[in-house]
Amino acid sequence: MSVAESIVHLPSWEDGGYGYTFFILAVMWSLAFIVINLLKKSEKKQRKLEKELYVEESKRRD
Repeated sequence: MSVAESIVHLPSWEDGGYGYTFFILAVMWSLAFIVINLLKKSEKKQRKLEKELYVEESKRRD
């Protein structure tokens, strides 16, 4: 089967094509969710550190 035929005629459930596609998409979504949460957590830590540094710096000025 050529590439054009495989695009037009998607694999059936019996061939396992949709199941694998769904599984891969679910894994990719899960990884994206984990990465986004880790980035949010690190951003929150960074903002907290910046706030503490700002408070320290403002105390030094006074």
